[in-house]
Amino acid sequence: MGNFLQGYSWPILWRPDVLIALALAGVVYCGLVGPLRHRFPHASRATVWQVSAAGTLLILLYLAMGTPLNLIAERFSFTAYVIKMLVITQIAAPLLLLALPPWLLETVVTVPFLRRVFKFACNPITGIVSYSALSTLFLLPSILRTALSNDLIHILVQYTLMLSAVFLWWPLLSRVPSLPRLTPGAQLIYLLFAMNFMMPITVFLFFSPDPWYSFYVRDSVATSATADQQVGALVMVGGMWVVYGLRALRPFLSHTEATWYE
Repeated sequence: MGNFLQGYSWPILWRPDVLIALALAGVVYCGLVGPLRHRFPHASRATVWQVSAAGTLLILLYLAMGTPLNLIAERFSFTAYVIKMLVITQIAAPLLLLALPPWLLETVVTVPFLRRVFKFACNPITGIVSYSALSTLFLLPSILRTALSNDLIHILVQYTLMLSAVFLWWPLLSRVPSLPRLTPGAQLIYLLFAMNFMMPITVFLFFSPDPWYSFYVRDSVATSATADQQVGALVMVGGMWVVYGLRALRPFLSHTEATWYE
C-alpha cells in the first residue's frame, strides 16, 4: 500500500461502518425477495441473475466506499474520485435495477405519490438532464471541496448521484410494464445524448491551464494536480464510452426496421 496511506488506522482505510450498512442492506434485500415476498401481489422467487446482481452490487459499493480507494478519492487524487463515481453511477446503478425484481419495482411505482415522482424522474429527458447537471455541479471545485470535507455532505452527494443514475438507466433497463424501457432505436439515440451531455465538463477539465482541485494533498503523490485532473477527465470519458458502448451493442446488433418502434 502506498506510503501516503501509512499512519491511517484500519477503520479509516477499510470502513467497517460501510460494511455493516451494506450487510444490513443485503439482509433487507434477502427478506424482501425471500420470506416477505408473499406480502406483495404477483410476487415470484428472485432469479439467480437478480441475486447475483445484488451480490455484485454490494461488493462493488464496498470496494468504492469502504476500501482505501475511498480515502484516496477523498484526500489524494481526483482520478481516484472519478473511478469511484464511475463505479457508483455507471455500474452500481444499473446493477440495482437488474437486482430488483419487476414485481417489487412495480409495487413501488404504483404507490399514488411515488407514481407521479417516478413518472417524471424516469422520463428520458429528465433522466439525462438531471444526471448530467448533478454530475457537473458536483465536479465544481468549491462544491467538491465542501463535500469532501464533510462526511455527511459527501454521503448525500454519493447517494444523490447514484439515485440520479438509476433514473438515467431506467429508460434502458426497465422491466416495469407501467414505466417501460425505450425502443431499441430510441435507446441508441438516448445513449448518444447521455454521452454528449457530459462532454463539456470533461473538455474543460482536460484543457484547463490551471488545476481545479488544488485542495488534494500532493506532497506524497507522484503526479501533479494538473496531470491528475487530465487523467481523471480521460478516465471519465473513456469509462462512460466503454459502458455506454457495451450497452449500445444489443440494440445496434439487433437493428431492423422494427428497431425504431417496437
